[in-house]
Amino acid sequence: MVVVLRDEPPIVETETAPAMPTTTIVHRPIGESPLPYLLAALLLLGAALIIWKKRAVS
Repeated sequence: MVVVLRDEPPIVETETAPAMPTTTIVHRPIGESPLPYLLAALLLLGAALIIWKKRAVS
């Protein structure tokens, strides 16, 4: 075994960790609410039920 002494600090090679994949969370714009869509869906459902009932009676 051979030991070499130098005046310089030793060079240590380190392995860099692989970059972790990043996750992107997409948020709705501020102020955008699902409430109008729910109300529209309920209105359409109500209208469909009323039409279905009227057709069943006649």
